[in-house]
Amino acid sequence: MKEQELRISFSVDESAKMCGLCSKTIWEKIHTGELRAARVGSRVLIIKSDLEAWLNSLADTSGTLVRPDLSESVITRNRMRRKIR
Repeated sequence: MKEQELRISFSVDESAKMCGLCSKTIWEKIHTGELRAARVGSRVLIIKSDLEAWLNSLADTSGTLVRPDLSESVITRNRMRRKIR
């Protein structure tokens, strides 16, 4: 079993890497109260289940486009690329 699977908490930097985000974003979410964290001595730790719960709360399960304003331009650009080839 991997060490990461055994751990129940991660530093801000480790949490950011696992989510594919920058540390600044994680810090912002902690400061706004969107993401729970615990200070233990000089370290700030994020419990694995809290990180997973926060990420799950961000998921859009409605089936609609998350950024419809961008999707049309991407579709148009892709159509143009197919025509050029």
